[in-house]
Amino acid sequence: MSRKGTAKLEELLQIEREVQTLWEKEKAFEADATKDSEYTCGLTDNSFFDSIKEKFFATFPYPYMNGRLHLGHTFSLLKCEFAVGFSRLQGRHTLWPFGFHCTGTPIRASADKLVRECDQYGCPPIFPSVEVGGVHETTGKNELGADPSKSKKSKASAKSGGSKFQWQIMESLGVNQDEIPKFKDPSYWLKFFPHEAVSDLRRLGVKVDWRRSFITTEANPFYDSFVRWQFLRLRELGKIQYGKRYTIFSPKDNQPCMDHERSIGEGVGPQEYTLVKLLVVGDVPIQLKSIDRQKEPIYLTAATLRPETMYGQTNCWLHPDIDYVAVRSIREACILICTERAAMNMAYQDILYPDQPGKLDVVTRLKGSHLLGLKVNAPLSLYSDGVYTLPMLSIRPNKGTGVVTSVPSDAPDDWAALRDLRKKQALREKYGISEEKVMPFEPLEIIETPGIGSLAAVIIVDQMKIQSQNDTEKLQEAKEKVYRVGFYDGIMLVGDYKGCKVQSVKKKVQNYLLEQGQAIIYYEPERLVVSRSGDEAVVALCDQWYLDYGEEKWREITKKALTQLSVIDEVRRGFEATLDWLHEHACSRTYGLGTRLPWDNQWLIESLSDSTIYMAYYTVAHLLQEGDLSGLKLGPLGIRPEHMTPEVWDYVYLGKGDPGQIIAEQYQSSLTIPILERLRVRLALADAGDSLDDANVKEDMAEAGLLRLYSLLDWITQTLKLVGSPIDSGLRTGPERRYVDDTAHQFRLQLAQHLSSKAFKATKAGGSATNEPKLPPSEAVVWVVKEYPPWQQMDGRKRGTVDPSPTALSNWALQPLSNPISGGYSAVPTTDVVNHTNTVLALILEVMRANLSSDGQSLADNATVAQALRPHLKGMGKMAKRAMPFAQLVRERFEARGARALQPELEVNEFEVLEANKSYLAATLGFRSHECLKIRYTNETEESRILDVVSPLNPVIEFRDPPPSVAVNFINPDVGSGLFSLSGVPVCDGDSSVELVSRLLHTCRISMPNSKPLQNLSLYRFVNPDSDPFTVPPYSIECLRPIGPSDRFVVDPKTSSVMLNVSGTVVSVGDRLVYRSESYLPNGYS
Repeated sequence: MSRKGTAKLEELLQIEREVQTLWEKEKAFEADATKDSEYTCGLTDNSFFDSIKEKFFATFPYPYMNGRLHLGHTFSLLKCEFAVGFSRLQGRHTLWPFGFHCTGTPIRASADKLVRECDQYGCPPIFPSVEVGGVHETTGKNELGADPSKSKKSKASAKSGGSKFQWQIMESLGVNQDEIPKFKDPSYWLKFFPHEAVSDLRRLGVKVDWRRSFITTEANPFYDSFVRWQFLRLRELGKIQYGKRYTIFSPKDNQPCMDHERSIGEGVGPQEYTLVKLLVVGDVPIQLKSIDRQKEPIYLTAATLRPETMYGQTNCWLHPDIDYVAVRSIREACILICTERAAMNMAYQDILYPDQPGKLDVVTRLKGSHLLGLKVNAPLSLYSDGVYTLPMLSIRPNKGTGVVTSVPSDAPDDWAALRDLRKKQALREKYGISEEKVMPFEPLEIIETPGIGSLAAVIIVDQMKIQSQNDTEKLQEAKEKVYRVGFYDGIMLVGDYKGCKVQSVKKKVQNYLLEQGQAIIYYEPERLVVSRSGDEAVVALCDQWYLDYGEEKWREITKKALTQLSVIDEVRRGFEATLDWLHEHACSRTYGLGTRLPWDNQWLIESLSDSTIYMAYYTVAHLLQEGDLSGLKLGPLGIRPEHMTPEVWDYVYLGKGDPGQIIAEQYQSSLTIPILERLRVRLALADAGDSLDDANVKEDMAEAGLLRLYSLLDWITQTLKLVGSPIDSGLRTGPERRYVDDTAHQFRLQLAQHLSSKAFKATKAGGSATNEPKLPPSEAVVWVVKEYPPWQQMDGRKRGTVDPSPTALSNWALQPLSNPISGGYSAVPTTDVVNHTNTVLALILEVMRANLSSDGQSLADNATVAQALRPHLKGMGKMAKRAMPFAQLVRERFEARGARALQPELEVNEFEVLEANKSYLAATLGFRSHECLKIRYTNETEESRILDVVSPLNPVIEFRDPPPSVAVNFINPDVGSGLFSLSGVPVCDGDSSVELVSRLLHTCRISMPNSKPLQNLSLYRFVNPDSDPFTVPPYSIECLRPIGPSDRFVVDPKTSSVMLNVSGTVVSVGDRLVYRSESYLPNGYS
């Protein structure tokens, strides 16, 4: 986005630099634990502070240091920054530390990649124009016109900037060419990027206590000893185990590939399949004839998620164009046929060569077309003599093994494909499939699906009129219908588990097949996973140390803790879902950077496992490191890394041990918090989004924010020049607020009723208080100009008290009229308001005030209030049943407004406000006049339906039967005006033209909500109502007469007649009238 000049930007940047220098000089964001929880926030004089004990401790997931921080980090940090700024305004003792994560494989993988590039292409390298190869993830969907805010770029791509070579990535990160070779050493990354990140964050103006910053891995001996202590104690508690586990694995890195080590596939886990072994019998293609089938039988390996349906196999599916491999399995003593991708997964799961993980002995390669027509024995199939391999064109080579069992009775895809072969001879001939391999094999009844039948797939495909296997969308819908009901509610009709529910026998059938040697447990990634090293990941059965998160007692403790966590429902559901699937988590690896397992130094602790309690380390980091990221300089307590033994950490965090024997008495810790953001970037990110969806950051929003920020600064500067002489400035003098201007104020309220949806409602007591957490540099300038302490050090609760009554009046007047009783149109409403001297409600308020806490911040619970009210209930009469509902309403208002909600005198006089706005209310609701709207106190009625619902600040409007009326049609005669005829507008007995115009305007607002407003509405009657209305508009002026303001309508509902009393003469107007509006006259009309 081009700019005409940068003068305003430069002025703001200069302000930013000056303010940040001031912050650093005064150590504005450093927070320490002190006696009696008093604090100074860097001030030498804290006399304006009370002794405040409330604390706020914010942490942000420490970013990974394989590159510079980017806009995604900044957007996320924004949430913390605003919260910290707001917390400081509220006078809390606030702490925000910030660390940097270096553990894991990405840094070492990038360094190794740089080494390979320099070896292959020189240093500096000369790259080919196009890099060949690579793995890409596609969705198969057209992404033209996609919403940029819904981008699915990974963190890796954000840091790479789209470059393919590591050298190019380093250049895109701003690293000089002369310096790039240094990054071949992984340790150099730890010296470079963390310091760059600190510099960037300081320029952003984050409110961080930088004394507590650190990096991870062995490069920081203090944090290294902290993590080693953590794992020693976890092992002692039995939370760390050793054994084989199915894990996403990188063959290139030769170690597990965790979430943060993937360029594609974050969050993807292993998917279990039952690998059904289909024995090939009879003749085989020439590529397999050399195999001694007596010693090494040949099996097609079909991966299925539904082993309980194997009773219904009618054939086996293969894709004619997919490449398959026949691989040797020493463990199974056979030849297995599948895709090479599936074979690679098997190679790492001890299925092929258990003693040689990753070994792939390919006997031969062949196309799927070479395998069509083979006869195979399908385990459990009721076709016990064998079934045949047939072509299916929807099989994907990147899912499963490329071999699919066919159960057409309960799988719509299978039935659609089998039906195609049965119906289309040409299709059979194309792939050399004879009729006897297809036609005898009918779908088998194996499951009774409630509401569908025993051949669910066949029935659903017919019902949905699916024509062929190419109707993919309909087949997916059919599959969901059949599976949802069949699996959860279906009943087995065959086999040893006949009569049992399908979902209860799945594991039993799987175990039976495994015991019979007819199946194998097989895993593969749920979706494509690509490691940061660039290879496609597999699932491997690894010997490794793992955290046993699935241990029941540990899970129960975690679930209990989750109930005490204050989060929105969507986030809570995410935590609960994670707890359901998180069981064993691999916590060790052999490649990368990190901390060594204290009892087995060949293993490194992986990067998620060393990041679970680092927030606790912040509490002592400043005492050990004092801002030196690597902890190599001596800290303020003079402690060296070797002093931090497990026993010392025990005392610091667990309170164990004798402080006389260890140095732990030197440490004090305090859990508190802060956060970040800067100038136009801060404003743009504030507007980018505030939900769990992806952010959408726009450059033009940042530019507009810069201009708004400068305008704010200019306005403040000019205003400060004028405040000393308000008379010369033309500003109004006298009281700050005058309610002498009630009439003007009422009109503002009426206008606000229609504009409130567009209003910026957040500007409250201090005028700009809501901006302060977003724009600290500019706000600090305002404080300095007015010679106050910096706002970051001010207690927001000590500001001048602002009278809330005008705001309360506005908010109350803008809310919809509450609790309408009875429905439908009415011309005679009554609004009931609670009498301010109601003794029962006053008594309830008195009881609740008596149960207010000593600090006035909390109310007793409902049970205590109910007990206190019990002696008074008898004297309340009919109002007794309203006591607790009213108490609950007061409690809710107390949460929002504090102790003011307990006062019997309301901030707003409901009766007076409603009376003053009767005309507006009547016009808005389409009533005849404001005289039709009656306002009364509740002591004027004894109707229980009124008394049961009305309460202070919660009036009730009651609609009663309207006066006699007759429906009349209104015609607009102005051709091209855009106005319509209006049918069925009620005319009431005694209506004047003014009242009818009001009702007509109300009708127009409903029928034309998006049109421009009607102005100067005029009404006319026909001179001859029996004939004139039926002529073609526009009507001549001779046939119309205007209806004056003093004319009155006379109606007779029995005869549906409408008359008009014109100066004592009653004339008929028929059932049609004419209306015109000057704002809707067509162009050129006069």
